[in-house]
Amino acid sequence: MLKVFLAQDFYYLQTQGISTQAHAQIAHQISLVEPGHMLEWDGNPGTGAYFPSSMPHLLKSDGVLHTFLLNPVHARARLLSRSHDRSCGFEPPIELQRKLSRLPFQPSDSSLLTCILNELTDLLLPEETPQEPLDARIAETLAYIDELETMRVAAGELAEQLALSESRFLHLFKDEMQLTVRKYLMWRRAVEAAILVVRGASITEAAHVTGFSDSAHFARVFKQIFGLTLSSALVRQPPPLLVVGHPGDPAEA
Repeated sequence: MLKVFLAQDFYYLQTQGISTQAHAQIAHQISLVEPGHMLEWDGNPGTGAYFPSSMPHLLKSDGVLHTFLLNPVHARARLLSRSHDRSCGFEPPIELQRKLSRLPFQPSDSSLLTCILNELTDLLLPEETPQEPLDARIAETLAYIDELETMRVAAGELAEQLALSESRFLHLFKDEMQLTVRKYLMWRRAVEAAILVVRGASITEAAHVTGFSDSAHFARVFKQIFGLTLSSALVRQPPPLLVVGHPGDPAEA
């Protein structure tokens, strides 16, 4: 069983049993199980776990696992980057676990999932953590990337759009996003390709459309990022359920 909900700046996944290989997720990841179940992260037992961006980790659970992947653009992802430099466990409120277990998976679920995600990040962030607006130049770059057909673009081209030197642009992007532009582009391309596969495209077609050199390249990157093979995660029966949230729903409260 795999169910995927796509919101504007985060993705929510519901899986029945999972065992990953060591991987470094580019997105910030928050995972929790349903009441009465346990998960194991990096050899530690618990009911909830948080993994910072690019932090290698292992994850295993025999029950239903609920996972939020925060797009690095998300304001809360950037706050988490500045607050945590390692993985950690946490105890999610049982009511949040129950809400996720009852989720109907409809486009209108965006608001509920946003509220749950905000409550989970509140548990992980220091009290009264100030939110910092994204630098307008990086926001412009992200909008430019969104318009690209394959998201294959050189850093020099992005710098030129802002009238910055390439070195200055790379420093600014990493400082604002807490990851390199190369990693961000790889994350976006891998997610877009995976979505195409879930929607019925072949792995080869999805790789071509999103700018990977071939299906093998896409498969390697997917396994590096998610710790799962494409076949075990996406090419399965019954096929994964994909739900897209209503456009314009806020990514955060």
